[in-house]
Amino acid sequence: MSQNIHRDPVDDGDTHFGYFLELYDSAVNKSLDKINFDSPVHRIQSTPELRVFPNGNIWVISTCEMVNIDRDGFLLKFKVIDHKIVDQEFKLDEKYHVRDLEENKVVISEGYGFEGGHLHPIYGGIYFDLETEKIVDDRREP
Repeated sequence: MSQNIHRDPVDDGDTHFGYFLELYDSAVNKSLDKINFDSPVHRIQSTPELRVFPNGNIWVISTCEMVNIDRDGFLLKFKVIDHKIVDQEFKLDEKYHVRDLEENKVVISEGYGFEGGHLHPIYGGIYFDLETEKIVDDRREP
């Protein structure tokens, strides 16, 4: 994944104009496919990370801090089908905000603020499981 970014000298964030994903065969040193896509947010707080699965699913995840309501994280889905990268329709409910990434769990919170946004080993949390594509809420009262 590559990105076209511009550092804004007035702000501490990056302005993202767009990205591209490229499917590359290193054995023959050849690009098989490339897809351009726009960032769903204007300013991001963390460099997007990729998670690629054996079934061909590709997830692009960017997280955001809990208290900054002017910047959102995002979660995008692509799939490799017959050596082509295909954009998949995916939309996380707007009440959830992407906060962190722990292995294949996208930690989410309901709304902005300090409530949630992390997975506690005893009290649980809310996360989107990239493998099952389901939201898991295993929160327990302290």
